[in-house]
Amino acid sequence: PVYFINPEEPLPFEELFIPLINTASERCSKLLGNCPDLFSKNAYASLQRGLLKRLSNLCGPTLLEGFSIFQILNQSTMKIMILSSEKQNSRLVYEAYINDLRVNGLQDYFLNRPVLARLIATITEQWIETTVKLITRLNSDFDILCKTLHSGIDLGLVTDIECSLSDQHNGGYSVCILSFANSFKIVYKSKDLGLDVAWRDLIVWLDSQGAPKSASTPLVLVPLTKPLILEIASS
Repeated sequence: PVYFINPEEPLPFEELFIPLINTASERCSKLLGNCPDLFSKNAYASLQRGLLKRLSNLCGPTLLEGFSIFQILNQSTMKIMILSSEKQNSRLVYEAYINDLRVNGLQDYFLNRPVLARLIATITEQWIETTVKLITRLNSDFDILCKTLHSGIDLGLVTDIECSLSDQHNGGYSVCILSFANSFKIVYKSKDLGLDVAWRDLIVWLDSQGAPKSASTPLVLVPLTKPLILEIASS
């Protein structure tokens, strides 16, 4: 089964991107090598679906334009399909368009749109890099996470990931929240949170001096391995 496809929340033209996402995932596996797998199938599928959403959003308008042209050029076939119910007709036409692209013209379609093809390649390469770094950094700092958050007890697998909670920046990185099997949630920010650490230290110092409670800050965890920054998600 394709775990990153959600039948209840279909994305436009998602079928076209399944081979690309599978290939990108295989690249990740090769780059990770024997790195321990701390992600459940559901969690990894969330990462894959994050890529699927970006590709669908990027290519949707252009593919929709092509779909409209396909309908016009195949009007005789469309008339036969009209005999079905409206919903069935719509799905049959869509599936015919997807199949036509797969069999006859997907390569030519993107060769005629080189900028779009380059953007797809860039987004996919960024996803591979950011995914591999997220997994390797989590593995590198897993022991300190267990010690800091759970008195040294294993946190368990990552069971879910909320992706793209900020805009993509610095080569495709964005904020995400990792949920562990024991209910802990951690915000992952792949950037220098030195300012956040300084702010927390200031709040702690003010509290120690008896200042009125004016702000709360999450625990910012800055492991020794560079440059992973994690913080406990606020409940």
